[in-house]
Amino acid sequence: MRDDDAGLQREQAQFLLSSLDEDLSLESGQQEQTEPRTRSTSFLDGLRGIASFWVYMAHHIPWMYGSPAKLEYGFGYHKEYLLGQLPFIRTFFSGGNPAVAIFFVLSGYVLSISSLRLLRKNERSTVYRHLASALVRRPFRLFIPVAGVSLVFAFIMQFPDAVRPHLAWPVPQGNLPLELWSWVVEFCKLMDPFRSHGVYTAWFPYDPPAYTTAIEWQGSFFVYLSLAACSTTTPLVRMLLLAATGLLLLFTYQWSLACFAGGMVLALNDLEGYDDTVMRLLSGRSKLVLYHTIFFTGWYLAGQPSNTKDAERSYASPGWYYLTQMIPSVYYYHEYWRFYNCIGAFMMVFAISRVSWMQNLLNKPLFQYLGRVSFSLYLVHVPLLWTASDRVYRLFGRICEEDMTTWWDNRFPIPDVGPTGISTRFLAVQAVSLPMTLLLAELSTRYLDEPGMRFSKWLVGKMKTTLGSYSK
Repeated sequence: MRDDDAGLQREQAQFLLSSLDEDLSLESGQQEQTEPRTRSTSFLDGLRGIASFWVYMAHHIPWMYGSPAKLEYGFGYHKEYLLGQLPFIRTFFSGGNPAVAIFFVLSGYVLSISSLRLLRKNERSTVYRHLASALVRRPFRLFIPVAGVSLVFAFIMQFPDAVRPHLAWPVPQGNLPLELWSWVVEFCKLMDPFRSHGVYTAWFPYDPPAYTTAIEWQGSFFVYLSLAACSTTTPLVRMLLLAATGLLLLFTYQWSLACFAGGMVLALNDLEGYDDTVMRLLSGRSKLVLYHTIFFTGWYLAGQPSNTKDAERSYASPGWYYLTQMIPSVYYYHEYWRFYNCIGAFMMVFAISRVSWMQNLLNKPLFQYLGRVSFSLYLVHVPLLWTASDRVYRLFGRICEEDMTTWWDNRFPIPDVGPTGISTRFLAVQAVSLPMTLLLAELSTRYLDEPGMRFSKWLVGKMKTTLGSYSK
């Protein structure tokens, strides 16, 4: 090897080494002492926890009441009026779609806030190194928990007929080696950032909600590249670029990336306080009224009746006819609800970040705990629903899959009395299923999610050691 080539490679190693040094110090908080005092954003964890619970409920409601469940309809749809169909209330029963949009807005915020702080101090070289290291760590953070949960379910698919789930999809392979090979193939597809992932495209059969993890991976690329691309601009130009990009993505059916862009806009606004310029014109009471109006408007929009390609479910619901007509045509006959999901999620996150009582509520121990286990709760609840929770439903008299009989069927039938969504049988099932799911989510958090984060940091440290030896 020529001396100039060796010197160049040493310089490259030293550059990467300094990247890892700075990145690890940022994560450990060693540089936080030099930064201006910033407000806590722990309430965002509570919001993430509530969103995960919405997803949990959105999958249990059809299992109990059939699909499509009436609680997915708008209040007054075809002259049917149920308490759980009321605006705002409906999201607690069928809010899985707006929850996904909230996840992506929060991810855009969290993934960008540290880099935006550094750009605010004009530390561009540190930002580039920080982004490079984050790109290394991100897939381990996302996919280690998915791999662990889905692999366990792949084994369960090969259990005896009396134990494994009987579903129209996914179906078990002929034997365990074929099942494991199928898992490997599907998992590789899930990790491919260049594939399309979504409700009407590619699902991950061993844990269907994990399709959003693939979108998180794509969104991470988008956030890191966007931050690098606009790193040389002023904060105001950066805001205009991110906002314009987000709107362009939103109106061209790139709804998930639009949510990530929205999260970056909110993070930059929190740092620069652009909304303060407008709010100075209002009194304290007027500001509070405006923030609450934004929040409840966003909540209403996020709760659009959905879950079918035919938008008739939306425009036939009172209060939604004209709003549905205003959706860009590219959304029709696809996931038409994503347009207002994105707008609503953005408005809700913004408003919550400005209303103290909402933040205080989300900082309560219950919501903080849900936030801590939210990723695992999101991943484990469907495999558990297909297996153990299904047996609980059967035990209390609700048989969802008619082509399968078990010892559990109708052992302790409970009359189903009361409003849809809070009827006696459903509440009895949740008294067993929800604690069981939270227990599994806790175990997954302890033994998959948190170790995944530690492994990614260990990997960065290992790279630091290797590059340090090479650069000498």
